[in-house]
Amino acid sequence: MNQRLLLLGAVACGALFCALFVFQPGFDNNFVPEDVPLLEDAIPAHGASGILATRWIEPFNRPLSQLAFWCEFRLFGFDSGRYVMTNTLIHVVNAVLLAWLLVGPLGLQAAAVAGLLFALGLGFYGKAVLTASNVPDLLATTFALATGIVARQSQLARLPQQRAGWMTIAGGLYALALASKETGIMAMVMVGGLLWPHRRSLGSVIRKISVLVTICIAYLAFQFVGSSGIAQVVRDPGAWLALPLRALRLATYMTIPVMPDPQLMAAGETLLGRGVALLDQVRPVLGLVILALAALWFVRGSGAARWLLISYLGFLLPFGLIHLPEEPIDLQHAYLPATCFCGLMAYGLRALWMRSGRGRQVLLSILVFVGLAADVMLVRRLEWTAQTLGENPENRARIEALSSPILPPP
Repeated sequence: MNQRLLLLGAVACGALFCALFVFQPGFDNNFVPEDVPLLEDAIPAHGASGILATRWIEPFNRPLSQLAFWCEFRLFGFDSGRYVMTNTLIHVVNAVLLAWLLVGPLGLQAAAVAGLLFALGLGFYGKAVLTASNVPDLLATTFALATGIVARQSQLARLPQQRAGWMTIAGGLYALALASKETGIMAMVMVGGLLWPHRRSLGSVIRKISVLVTICIAYLAFQFVGSSGIAQVVRDPGAWLALPLRALRLATYMTIPVMPDPQLMAAGETLLGRGVALLDQVRPVLGLVILALAALWFVRGSGAARWLLISYLGFLLPFGLIHLPEEPIDLQHAYLPATCFCGLMAYGLRALWMRSGRGRQVLLSILVFVGLAADVMLVRRLEWTAQTLGENPENRARIEALSSPILPPP
């Protein structure tokens, strides 16, 4: 067994342990308000399969995600904990795929660290796993990462027939990512940078990227014909004007995942409350600082760092376009950008470790441990918040109203 397979096996075991350790308390949570619209469509789909072809979340077409949620509903009904358990298992798969994808660009050690960091569900996107209806983000990430893995394999294959076969599979996976959620469109950026170091020629990269571009054009054409998704977003100039600011704010939320808490802000005269309020106000400025540091890293870093930074920016962009300016920033949608974020963290930590002496390595280990402990606390907070939202009387009444015609009388 080669080192790569051993690494993937170790990451799979470690990711399963980390994910269960962090998210298992959420297995007894109730549905949250975001889940209700999908449940309302999944219920009538029992007897009218045509509902699966309609748009459940306007204005976006996500047929594969809708089918996946409907299948879960057929299996689990109103047992909400099983949805979160399924999300956790998909999350473990994504952590393993991330490590697999990053082995080539970052090396075995950094790839393993990135996979485990992702499995821990860093505080800024932990809600993605805890929300039953967040299947679109989870599946789009699965197929986007798989697209990169298979596309790289097509570049490494020796025979033309093998390269064509692998790229056909990559194109299919990319189409599935788009059918899961529209953010998967930016997987092209990630794949392009991933293929470049293994190029036989410029033409070999262009031919492979053209497969993804063709699928993307067909997808966008479908969106415009159906007046859905991007077709509606591009007509809203406010979305384009707000894009840079929202991307900067999201970057700071992912770096410093502290958001204004209503209970904390209610006691806003406290020093902590004032600090959180101030942090929220200066996020655009912090975003500019992060952008400057990222630009410096891009100029002075290696090719792998440049690829990760460009991919990270690519995955941030749809967030500003898809979630319109009047909508609040919800960090559960940072799930796909978090793959690159964890890669950058792992790459940076490894670089610091290699350049540090024994004393600095001990200090770095302590800082990492404190950061991970804070991360687990943030996810625990998200679990508590999700449980509180699920137990809200109004939300429970909505769920009971949905379930009463289906569940047999006691």
